[in-house]
Amino acid sequence: MHIGAELAVPTQIRKKLRMQLEKICAALEELKSRIFTLGSRDRAFYVVGAVMAQQIERGLGRPALVETIRQGPRAFFEAYHQSRPIFPIPTLVAAH
Repeated sequence: MHIGAELAVPTQIRKKLRMQLEKICAALEELKSRIFTLGSRDRAFYVVGAVMAQQIERGLGRPALVETIRQGPRAFFEAYHQSRPIFPIPTLVAAH
């Protein structure tokens, strides 16, 4: 193996790594777009948040839910975690 061949290997590896990184970046952009579409445009985030708020109110009471608004998102998730049953079954409409 001569010196030129030794230098070519790292260059080839860098080129392959760069190509893989470009593919990953493109996939991340696609994922961001899909999350935005599902979460914002299709309102999935609102539905999930409503179910979580319902569970907080059921488990900890309305004052605890209202307090999460004052304290912020972290408090909301912590209250949900504290209030949820082991195997939660989310429902927005009461069963008849």
